[in-house]
Amino acid sequence: MNKKEMEEKNCMINGRRHGYWEEYYDNGQLSRKGHYRNDKRHGYWESYYPNGQLYYKGHYRNDKQHGYWEHYYGSDQLGLKGHYRNGKQHGYWEFYNADGQLAGKDNYRNGKTHGYSQHYYDNGQLVFKGSFYNGIKHGLWKYYSKDGKLTKQEFYCEATHE
Repeated sequence: MNKKEMEEKNCMINGRRHGYWEEYYDNGQLSRKGHYRNDKRHGYWESYYPNGQLYYKGHYRNDKQHGYWEHYYGSDQLGLKGHYRNGKQHGYWEFYNADGQLAGKDNYRNGKTHGYSQHYYDNGQLVFKGSFYNGIKHGLWKYYSKDGKLTKQEFYCEATHE
């Protein structure tokens, strides 16, 4: 797409990006698309790798990630999914390895791990499970070997309640 075609597709109001917008790599491949409001990303956006595969999709509010998001490996394989609030991870998140297998589940509050967490080996067995409070391990944590045997238990009580 040449510069003139891009200018006709994208909207500027008083020198600010506004409305639907597309951006492209030098090779002509779509880089990302979405909406601007007063020069800030606002609403649904998609971004792509230079090879055209989906990189992420999600919503912005006032130029901050907000709402449900998905991030992908370069092969269209889902890498992680979860929610943002005002640009910070918030709520339940799932993480996947490059083969598509569940690698972990975490909960977040205002960008910090908060609540139940568990992660898995590539064979699907648990690595650990436990809880966080404001990003700090809290309570009983259990750790496992690759064959699923419990190897260690620890109890954390350093978290301070605010």
